[in-house]
Amino acid sequence: MTTWTATRFILTLVLLVATVDRGLRARIDGAGGRNLIGSEVYTALTHARTPDTSVTQLIIGDSVARQFFPTGREPSRQVRFLTTNAAITMAGFYYLAEDAFRACPRARDIVVICRPETLRGTLDAASAVTYFSGFFHTPAQMAEVWWLQHNPAITLPQVARWLMPGLLATNAAWRQPPRSLDTRLAMDPFARVPADTVGTVRLSLVGRHYLARLRDLARSHGGSVRVLAAPLPDDRRWTDPMRHFDAELLYVNHDALGDGIHVGAAGQGARGCLGTGIARAYAAQYGLLAALPLATEPADGACEAPGHPARLITPSGLPSSR
Repeated sequence: MTTWTATRFILTLVLLVATVDRGLRARIDGAGGRNLIGSEVYTALTHARTPDTSVTQLIIGDSVARQFFPTGREPSRQVRFLTTNAAITMAGFYYLAEDAFRACPRARDIVVICRPETLRGTLDAASAVTYFSGFFHTPAQMAEVWWLQHNPAITLPQVARWLMPGLLATNAAWRQPPRSLDTRLAMDPFARVPADTVGTVRLSLVGRHYLARLRDLARSHGGSVRVLAAPLPDDRRWTDPMRHFDAELLYVNHDALGDGIHVGAAGQGARGCLGTGIARAYAAQYGLLAALPLATEPADGACEAPGHPARLITPSGLPSSR
């Protein structure tokens, strides 16, 4: 094979791959990312990048936060929900906020709602490599992640997704069930604490860096960041000596959590729906009633764990430790 023949073959192959990738990206966009692994991240990114001069507050968080403040169910244009999952870590939360601040010039305040495990999430976890790299891979994002961790296992998947986003996203969707994230995080969350024990809230390197970036972002627009805990099962205690959360931790009766994390019947995972009572109680406790989502779910008990309606519990209402 001559050099010219080899060159033509390579160029043709590159052109073919680029054409197929472009077609797959168009197909993904046409379907609204519906069949992607981590489709909630795609939805949040699209929502974040939608221009609106009315938005002043963002609510960002993991899959428990998504139950309480689901993307697209905002009560008004002043607030925007960008809730996804824990696997994208605080890094993903920051990049979502950054996109939203570009699209919404009046945005100023950010509320982060998550479980303690999310604050100490790392980008070298298997789920983070899949879900974070799949959606956050601009050259600037790759450069920042490399500067922070110098880990090829994180950066190389980002580079691959940047070069062939359509092909690799489609391949990932074919290889895994679309609901695999709910199952994985429901059954094996980051650093799960055994029942009847005490966990300490900590920040990972990723959590510390990107939480500081979130605070700087809000401050540059005259706003602030509040970090609030998603409701935690009452059979697992947490302490927050460094005050990483900006308010007291709230709990929910563990028998209402079908998978130990999310409100709902067993098997529903993050797709379990909330009764209006628990949602309103949580929003009232943290001063978020004005951001309470539009009520489209059944009334209390209609979709929660059978016989175990969810009840919000403050630390003073917990039984004494064993």
